[in-house]
Amino acid sequence: MMLSWGVIAPLAVLITRYMKVIPGQDYPANLDSQVWWNIHRFGQITAVLIMFVGVAIILQSKGADSTT
Repeated sequence: MMLSWGVIAPLAVLITRYMKVIPGQDYPANLDSQVWWNIHRFGQITAVLIMFVGVAIILQSKGADSTT
C-alpha cells in the first residue's frame, strides 16, 4: 500500500498539475488535450487496485477469521 499511496497516487496528482499543457500542443488554441486526464485516471485506478491487493494480502496473512 506504500507503493500505492506513497508513489503512484502522488505521481498521478503531479501529472495533473504539470501535464495539462504538453509539448507539441497548440496552446492556447487547443485547450482540450485529454492525454493528461487519461494518464491521471490510469494512475489513480492503479493506486486503488494496488491498495486492494495490499489489503487482501494482509487479510490472507492474518486469516480471514481474525478477531484483532
